[in-house]
Amino acid sequence: MARAIQKQHLVLERIHRLRQKANDTASQVESLQAELGRAKSSLEMANSDNNRLLGQLDAAEKKRDELQAEVDILKKSKKKACRAANTAGFNEAEESYKKQSDVSSSDGEDGVRRTVRFKNRGSLGVSDRQ
Repeated sequence: MARAIQKQHLVLERIHRLRQKANDTASQVESLQAELGRAKSSLEMANSDNNRLLGQLDAAEKKRDELQAEVDILKKSKKKACRAANTAGFNEAEESYKKQSDVSSSDGEDGVRRTVRFKNRGSLGVSDRQ
């Protein structure tokens, strides 16, 4: 009988340890389920933020491409304007020079061609050419 009581006591201790282990395991499962729920919520927020940022990135890339196209157009326009200004400046300088250097040529009675240059509208130069 003492052995039966001792055996029953060992069985009850084992049952108690198994119940304690089951309770601990159930508590861990609940804790892990709560952590999993928080992780899922965090993942959903991260995915939402990611999608929002991808949308902003697409918009920024489109804007960058538009601005780059505008810069390219402005560069071409600048080159054309510089060429036109350079040509206009050259033409203006040439016209100005022509106005400052009016040249008149005529044949004299002796058959010698005389050229008269008026420079700066103040000085007179005469040269003879045959």
